[in-house]
Amino acid sequence: MTIMTILGSPRRYGNTAQVLEWVEEHLKEMGHEVDRANIWEYVIGHCRESHQCRFPESSACGMPDDAASLFERMLNSDAVLFASPVFCYGFPAPFKALIDRLYCLSGYHEGPDAAIRLHGKRLALLMTCGGDEESSGEIMSRVFSNLVRFWGAKDAGFWLSPFSDPGGKADPALKPRAVGFAETLGTP
Repeated sequence: MTIMTILGSPRRYGNTAQVLEWVEEHLKEMGHEVDRANIWEYVIGHCRESHQCRFPESSACGMPDDAASLFERMLNSDAVLFASPVFCYGFPAPFKALIDRLYCLSGYHEGPDAAIRLHGKRLALLMTCGGDEESSGEIMSRVFSNLVRFWGAKDAGFWLSPFSDPGGKADPALKPRAVGFAETLGTP
């Protein structure tokens, strides 16, 4: 199985990157191919709500930036794992822009190609936060669940890794949970 991972953190070597790396290592040990994209390496503009994606002759968002290449990689994978820190009970701005732009794959436009392009795709979300799971987890798991339903996708798992060190080092005691999360994601 090919699993695309998207690191949505602006910090390349922070908590989210470390926890994601543990998950990716185990996925590879399970025999899966991992295709990683790091959000800071791409230019992704915010959705301008032009609705160009709603026209039958359009296959996706028409904005001239890097989002289309990420969408193509998502569509060509068997599963997508989004990994992000919690910023003010939400996603960091560049990652939120990508999430918003996924609207173009929702199928909410006219014409013969109006299929929901993420329909049936296995999606998972891994998040890290500075606080406890209860305060951030409920909100973010609900957001993720609603997005999965909106896209017609399959929920392949949600994990919020709590009490992340602001210095950027993930607690090695979390590695077994990361491995367990990888098991869930990597088992269809």
